[in-house]
Amino acid sequence: KVGGSESMMGSALAVAAFLELPAMGLFSRVRRKVPLAWLLIFCAAFFVIRTGLFWAARSVPVLYLAAALDFFEYGIFIPATVYYVAEHIDPANQVKGQSLMGMATTGVGSAFGNFVSGQLLDRTGVNGMLLFCTICATVGLLVVIYAVRKKFERLEALDGPTHNKMMDYFRKYLLVGGLPDAVNSYLENHNIQLVREIQQEIHDYYAADASKYDEERKLKIRRIYDLIPSNMENKKKRVVAQSIEDKKGKTFADYQDEFEYLISAGIALNVQAISNPVFPLVESTGKNLLKLYLNDVGILTGILYGNNIRAVLDDEASINLGSVYESVVASELIAHGYELFYYDNRHKGEVDYLIDDYATLSAVPIEVKSGKDYTIHSALNSFVKNEDYHIQKAFVVSNERTVSMKGKIVYIPIYYIMFFQHGLEDSEAMRF
Repeated sequence: KVGGSESMMGSALAVAAFLELPAMGLFSRVRRKVPLAWLLIFCAAFFVIRTGLFWAARSVPVLYLAAALDFFEYGIFIPATVYYVAEHIDPANQVKGQSLMGMATTGVGSAFGNFVSGQLLDRTGVNGMLLFCTICATVGLLVVIYAVRKKFERLEALDGPTHNKMMDYFRKYLLVGGLPDAVNSYLENHNIQLVREIQQEIHDYYAADASKYDEERKLKIRRIYDLIPSNMENKKKRVVAQSIEDKKGKTFADYQDEFEYLISAGIALNVQAISNPVFPLVESTGKNLLKLYLNDVGILTGILYGNNIRAVLDDEASINLGSVYESVVASELIAHGYELFYYDNRHKGEVDYLIDDYATLSAVPIEVKSGKDYTIHSALNSFVKNEDYHIQKAFVVSNERTVSMKGKIVYIPIYYIMFFQHGLEDSEAMRF
């Protein structure tokens, strides 16, 4: 097929076997930086790529390239399965777990695969056999991705090391944000000062980008935009109309065009206040109260903490990251198609976010906690107990690894917010 010989194929397999050794030697170092679940997905993907290259190869160099990819395949897969069993099986059953894993992969699985491949080789030739192997590898990759996704959907906690790595990624995201130029700069240089310079340029551009308005209105837009970080640090976090120009008697109606510009341009994210949280929430927005968030959390942490990355990465008790966490949740939910509201009651307090659940035709409250006291939320408790609101389930997101449920309130890690999206209503996580 490729113009080679049996000796060339033997050399290619020898290269593959040789490259497995350095991959295994580097695994423990890589494991400290990459969650185990993603490593398994990574090597599953290379099973597909490598087998596909063998099938599609039309020259000897491509054959050798396919063999070299064993570095990313078995070289990672073998130690990854050992770590996986060690982290997910109780100590009393460790030996049994490792034995079953070995039997399923290099034992029974390998023997069955060799038998089927031999039959296919006799009946369909090399091309048919390799095509079948590529299809099997693709199915295996899809199964791995599905299993990881179901772990999130079922609200099962990640293991300790994976949780710590997820939180490490999350805190870095708080610093870098999601602006493409900032992300690319960080990936290339890992220099937060360069990232901050890019964020500052974009922040200044946003603040000045109101040229279609007259000078007076441009100044109002700039003032509202500049007030967002300080408003978020206040207890109520909402916009106070009278503080925009420091004039008493001013209302939201006086700045309707300015708010509309910031929101429609995507520069600011709005969360509308609501006092009667019944489905659909949009029908109950009657109060002239709203909260505005910056559209990128990296810009916010740049304004609040500058180049001091330790304030975010070290999770210091003296630093309150509440507004930062809320910004992440707001941007994630809006990106996933939700219209955001928050509950505001002078006597009962405030709940950070409300979203519509179309499966049960009810509202879902979400409380965001950045500290250790994530179980303290009197306003949410009162909200959930109010039978007039017909609340089926509420969420508290925090730094805590474990997933637990107390009454109608579910406690989940902050990074699970990325799986809140329309279309998951049938999963256990989103079955309100």
